[in-house]
Amino acid sequence: MLAGVSGIRRGVALSAGLVMAGGLAVFATGAGAAPQPSVSQVQAKINQLTTQFDKVSEQLDQASQQLSAAQTKLGQVQVRLKNANAQFQVAQENMVSTAAAAF
Repeated sequence: MLAGVSGIRRGVALSAGLVMAGGLAVFATGAGAAPQPSVSQVQAKINQLTTQFDKVSEQLDQASQQLSAAQTKLGQVQVRLKNANAQFQVAQENMVSTAAAAF
């Protein structure tokens, strides 16, 4: 599932890069004084942004895995807490019964 998500993210990043490149070209021609970036400059910027996106995407995947593991562990701890509370209730009831019987 994560491979499909990463593929989608890569497609989105590529699309965003192309839109950005188109925007740069339009901006450069509209600015007049600013030189138009070369195709290689635009491609280098797209590559740089794609690399940054890939790193962030990988960090997101790792964080998602850590969250999932933490949620699993939390579920286990909640079960243990529920069992401990039940044992405590029984012990407390036994102590109250013993104290009541002693008086």
